[in-house]
Amino acid sequence: MTTPVPMKWIRPTAVQGKDPGAEMTRRIAYLALAIAAIAAPVTSGAIDGADVETVFAVRKNTNGNRVDYGVRLDAQCRPIGDEPVFSYFRRTEGSIRSLSFLERTVYGTRGQRVRREDAGGGRVDFRLRPLPERTVRVVARQANGRCAASAITRIDGQTAVITDVYVVLSSPRRVHHIEVTGRTIAGSNTVREELHDD
Repeated sequence: MTTPVPMKWIRPTAVQGKDPGAEMTRRIAYLALAIAAIAAPVTSGAIDGADVETVFAVRKNTNGNRVDYGVRLDAQCRPIGDEPVFSYFRRTEGSIRSLSFLERTVYGTRGQRVRREDAGGGRVDFRLRPLPERTVRVVARQANGRCAASAITRIDGQTAVITDVYVVLSSPRRVHHIEVTGRTIAGSNTVREELHDD
């Protein structure tokens, strides 16, 4: 059984002259808007041949739509640009669309630090906006003549490859908890952690 960890991104912060309850309501409203957004199908030319379209995804209990996180790579599987990790909506039937500005404030990344290897491959360290206290590392490499990537973070105190992120809503505007599941680097055991708003 895992110990619940507080979700710092929802906890109100005291800002001089601002109501902490209003700040929490604003953050929850942003999350609810992004989760409830209806993804319209678009044609996307944003994903190129060497890119890894989905490294991991965030699902929710209310429907099968999700937010996917991918990484832009060159022909040698090295991350491209200063912000190679990108996120976008993927509907159940497979159509995709870019995130709106508001949705990026909820599902986006921040602080991407890129390291490219001369021989090929590389890594990107960043934080997810919904989990700002946790660093995620995307590692890109060649595998079977193609580019591959995986996302690594700490889950329940262990270094693990992310296999699932699942948001459980108790109402359209309230996150009950987030479940992060992965496979440990040492031993390939399944590890799971629930993040709760306290």
